[in-house]
Amino acid sequence: MNTDTTSESAPQQNRASKGVTAFLAVVLTLGSIAWAADLFRKVGLLLYTEQFLCGILAVALPLVFLSIRVTRNRERVPIPWYDIVAAVVGFLALTYIAVRYPVLAELVAAGPVDGLISGTIMVVLVIEVIVVICSGSDAACTAC
Repeated sequence: MNTDTTSESAPQQNRASKGVTAFLAVVLTLGSIAWAADLFRKVGLLLYTEQFLCGILAVALPLVFLSIRVTRNRERVPIPWYDIVAAVVGFLALTYIAVRYPVLAELVAAGPVDGLISGTIMVVLVIEVIVVICSGSDAACTAC
């Protein structure tokens, strides 16, 4: 009889995180295909290019935080709480920018506080993603 509860909860967390990352990967792929096929315009949704790219980044950023570990044993290590927080905060900040982009683009000279806060969060988390990717493997860091 195994009384170790951490070994039982880790596979459940891995299954859940694999499901979330698979969903995000599918959304990222389908969103890119829809953009390339101009499906958004055909259904009456007119988007700025930057608005779409913020939406794609809102999906890609959590995908990196939830799927890449900095440790050598990547498969058995559960997702750290700070990666989950970074994924959620990044998703919310980038979704906010994507939704409010037309208004923020008009008010850029005024320096709206909400745009500055969400933009700062975005820049910090994108830099963190670059650090995570480059520290994860030497092959991925050839361009760094």
